[in-house]
Amino acid sequence: MQDDEYRGYRIPGDTMVIPNIWAMSQDVTFYPKPQQFRPERFAEMDSQTSASRDPRQFVFGFGRRICPGRLFAEEGMWIAFASIIATMEITKARDVHGNDITPPLAFQAGFASRALPFRCFIHPRSSAIVDIVRQMNAYAAA
Repeated sequence: MQDDEYRGYRIPGDTMVIPNIWAMSQDVTFYPKPQQFRPERFAEMDSQTSASRDPRQFVFGFGRRICPGRLFAEEGMWIAFASIIATMEITKARDVHGNDITPPLAFQAGFASRALPFRCFIHPRSSAIVDIVRQMNAYAAA
């Protein structure tokens, strides 16, 4: 490998570079209020900016070290989330007075950051869904 230079920093050719994905996804110049759930931020981008700001461009790695299972992961997550959203009602947990409890925005730090556990309420959208889930479980157990 060859030596390289980036913004005045010399990088020897045999250096392992580990990009800070967290910092990339939290950059307020690209993602205003990055801690807020605002999925519309991606719909508001034009094709030129979405190409550079789409998180899928960096969350699975880069170059020849890119995750080979990224497409499988994306498709699997799409199916899982679509199934959950279509069949379940997900709402905030409530206190003893019936008031919504807004979970704190808290994360477990580490190599792979993740949200800390929080309470919510998940219930089927209809009794027909309950029957379908029972049938699926029976089929999977057979």
